[in-house]
Amino acid sequence: MLVVESPSDLLIHLVQWEALSASAIEPNVFYEPWMLLSAIESLSNDKKLRFVLVFVRPRDTKLAPLLSGFFPLESRGRYRGLPIPVSSMWRHIHCFLCTPLVRRGYARETLRAFFDWSQSAPGASAVLEFPWIPRGGPLASVLQEVMNERGVRSLVVEEFSRGFVNASGRFDLYLDGAMSGKGRRALKRRERLLDGLGLLEYRRLERPEELVTWIDDFLALEASGWKGRERTAIACDQSERAFFVRALDQAFRKDRLLMISLSLAGSAIAMQCGFLSADGCFAFKTAYDEQYSHYSPGVLLQIETIRQIHDSTSISWMDSCAAPDSAAVNRVCLEQRKLQTLLASTGGVAGRLLISSLPLVRSLKRRISHQRSGAKGPGAPGPDAGRVNTDIRNSGRPNGPRKHAVRVHRQGDGPDEVEA
Repeated sequence: MLVVESPSDLLIHLVQWEALSASAIEPNVFYEPWMLLSAIESLSNDKKLRFVLVFVRPRDTKLAPLLSGFFPLESRGRYRGLPIPVSSMWRHIHCFLCTPLVRRGYARETLRAFFDWSQSAPGASAVLEFPWIPRGGPLASVLQEVMNERGVRSLVVEEFSRGFVNASGRFDLYLDGAMSGKGRRALKRRERLLDGLGLLEYRRLERPEELVTWIDDFLALEASGWKGRERTAIACDQSERAFFVRALDQAFRKDRLLMISLSLAGSAIAMQCGFLSADGCFAFKTAYDEQYSHYSPGVLLQIETIRQIHDSTSISWMDSCAAPDSAAVNRVCLEQRKLQTLLASTGGVAGRLLISSLPLVRSLKRRISHQRSGAKGPGAPGPDAGRVNTDIRNSGRPNGPRKHAVRVHRQGDGPDEVEA
């Protein structure tokens, strides 16, 4: 077991860290060295970070200790306003998965060692937080087993789903299942209309000398829309921009960047970048030109990305990394990836009390909210007034009216007007 706080100390274990990333029970590109080191340099700010490295003795005892677990932790003195110290898997603003890296074949002993440390470390936190980990996945299953055998109290405090693409079959069959015939014809018509405005091309970044231009074009495209107006575009924040540029540069150097554009008359009107990990892809960011929103360039580009993934021999799935209510993404994703945030006590009184009381607190909040909503009287807007139902079925249509303009927001994507 080793706990380090300095990125320079992490570099000492870089080779083993990279090997662990390639052998993890569940891949997580956001905790791989090239990605996490970029985030630490640009986005850690005043965060109190610690990195727990777990080593185990290989089955062949003649070999040196093996790095079997990597847990990047952020320590906070309060949990949701309560004076209860918590150690959480670090989730920065551009991190969409927080599964710790745990070596395949050594998951149980690795997690046991991690919980041993969490209970005995100097200044140990009252609770551990595992945000945004796949529910029912290999890691979550072993984690639950280890907590059960140790009598660790735990609680799921958040659950949600987001679009997921299984690219094991044929693309044409996939698209038939994801969208109705009417929806496919509508998008084809929009594609033809765009082509009538100038040469329409789908391009993939391949040449090293074009990387800087593609990055600049993406940042400018994102900043040209609503994110730029609201000052939430990556280009509006120096630290976020530095992270984005370094992450994409590192990904390209390692052949881990999938970046595709839709250009009209030589200018990009939609761009998407994703990161490759193991046999999958994490769709990271999307941007498009709002002048052409009527033609749904973001949706057209997503479909092209899914087509290229189906054609690839090395990519079998894609995590959309999208907000759960993103209709533009859900309408082209046949499956959903279920994620959860798990809270676990480290054994102290404060942690056990927090986990025992949280369900009651949430129940009381819901009851109070319900009573306040009822007190508004008939016809008064409730807490969900103005929300759009974006529950997407495989047909690609949301519940409610057959035709509805849905303004959607996604993590890394702007609004896109799509006819659902």
